Amino acid sequence: MSVRHILFVETEGDTLQTLMRGIATSHDDWHIVRIAEADAALELLSQRVFSVVMASFGKKQGDCEQFLRNVQGIAPAVPRFALLPGAAGADGAMELESTCQCFPVHCPPNEIAVAIGRGIEVWLQCQDNARLTDLFSNLRNIPTPPRLYFEIRDELNSPSGDAKSVAAIVCRDPALSAKILKVANSGFYAVPRSVTDIREAITFLGTDTVVTLVLASHVFTRMPVPGVNLDALWKHSLTVSAMAQQIATQEGGDRLTVNTVGVAGLLHDIGELILLTNVPDIYYPMIRRYAGDESVLLAMEVEHFGVTHAQLGSYVLSLWSLPDSVVEAVALHHDGSRHAAGTASLINKAVFAAERFLQQESSDCYEAGAHDEVLECCLGSTREKIQDWREACVQLLAKSI
Repeated sequence: MSVRHILFVETEGDTLQTLMRGIATSHDDWHIVRIAEADAALELLSQRVFSVVMASFGKKQGDCEQFLRNVQGIAPAVPRFALLPGAAGADGAMELESTCQCFPVHCPPNEIAVAIGRGIEVWLQCQDNARLTDLFSNLRNIPTPPRLYFEIRDELNSPSGDAKSVAAIVCRDPALSAKILKVANSGFYAVPRSVTDIREAITFLGTDTVVTLVLASHVFTRMPVPGVNLDALWKHSLTVSAMAQQIATQEGGDRLTVNTVGVAGLLHDIGELILLTNVPDIYYPMIRRYAGDESVLLAMEVEHFGVTHAQLGSYVLSLWSLPDSVVEAVALHHDGSRHAAGTASLINKAVFAAERFLQQESSDCYEAGAHDEVLECCLGSTREKIQDWREACVQLLAKSI
């Protein structure tokens, strides 16, 4: 059994020390080292191999940000997490740019453990991929889940959690409230009338969909991409999500499956946003060169970055501790080879098919009613069933216009 070394850096308090005792006893293959001084931690990091760094600097968030930025310079492939106190930014975000995820101090230890485990998995991916390590060294702006996400999730897990209590949290963010109302009235959802009340919108959409919208909206808001039409990218993601949910529903998927499909659809292109934001000088020319041929773009991404934007997005969502089913669907939303022989889950199939249908609908070369042999082979489904999916998605698109 290979031991993985985890570095806990806590300059104030003893929260990480308490977590350390609980986590270490349940993970025999983890060796946790706790240090109380930032400079000593950086010195140790330059001398020894660590798989994950967890930092807690109390209210000194500026010092924590600088420390994590130094960690990124010394060991760019090492996932960085932070534990933050209660204060949040005006938009409800936990404001640290150099971390993969921030956790509130009251976060359950098992969630911290899951994040560390995911971090180790991503770190292992980098060990034999020098180009991926180089890419991580250049990622200065990585989105993290917003504070509102944690608050809504905690509220839904409480006995009093309902649409009314969630609406009270969402209303603190006017921009998010406006986006949820816009989605509710977009035509993708069977809302019987125009909705102007946020509580009513949440009731119609469902709290699971709202939690997803909180995550996705935050990503698009926090990722500055000069010269890129973010509204078009948002609409693309929302459309893929709605189409994938339509397919999952048509195939008899239960509520959890349909909701998971929606999450994966909304977040499926987060890797593309990250590349556009962090390495625009490299990624913009790639997008211009591929001229609509997604396979060409994916090949260029692998050649230069060591991963596709789909794989990169899945790594980031993994570090957010999102469900494996979401992470996998995002990773494979362009990879038909992994869907062969019908072994893929309904979640993977739905997101993959929705992305392909939408590409074809926007392509001048695609003929309506044409058979897609690649899609049939990848999904292991009959031609008639895939055509039924396509027709349902086309009808959904027509309603959204």
